[in-house]
Amino acid sequence: MRSVLQTASFAFLSLVLGSCNYYRPNMVQSAPEPNQVNVKANFQSMMDGFFKPYCIRCHRGATPGGDVSLETYQAMLDTEVLVPGKPEDSMIFTDTRDGVMPKRPPMPSPEAVEMLRVWIADGALEK
Repeated sequence: MRSVLQTASFAFLSLVLGSCNYYRPNMVQSAPEPNQVNVKANFQSMMDGFFKPYCIRCHRGATPGGDVSLETYQAMLDTEVLVPGKPEDSMIFTDTRDGVMPKRPPMPSPEAVEMLRVWIADGALEK
């Protein structure tokens, strides 16, 4: 008798929850992919979200690592590590994607590398 009551209760709840908008696991939306985000990144947001955590500790000051300063937008353009609109031609992206940089932890997540790619592909906006 108990299992019949449990089965009936389960069937009733399944019917009720399935017919309303309260429980729809297939309706849950995941976070958008980086290239689907409507807000375009700029140099300052990339500095805060990518360059400071992964790059600036070595690539700054009077003698930056590899003679490549990443402290300013113009410095990136001058050293040709950044080619706006062309991630595959931008050493900052290809070296990060290929694991050449950074040389020591913390290492950027795949999502952070994708964020860098999207910023460059979108024209690497300064402001």
